[in-house]
Amino acid sequence: MPNCVQFIRKSDDRAVSLNKLDEELCGVIGEEVHPKNWCREWFNIIGFWAAMGKTWDEIRVCVDDREYYGQILDHLEMNYNISSWVEIGRR
Repeated sequence: MPNCVQFIRKSDDRAVSLNKLDEELCGVIGEEVHPKNWCREWFNIIGFWAAMGKTWDEIRVCVDDREYYGQILDHLEMNYNISSWVEIGRR
């Protein structure tokens, strides 16, 4: 039973690929895009809580190091809505 998540751009109501979103976040905080790792491991922390159905406010509470992730959270909350769901059963 996987928990799934999409980040929906507020400006055009379209889902953005996680790789493109990672590139965008790297630009926001001024880091280079890594070929294998997420920018500051954002998806392993923020993406996990988003997939679990948390709101932006709930994610802020769950994230231990708010200073480290604050700029990323601010950008995501300002520009994206979260769409999360659980897939049950076989396809």
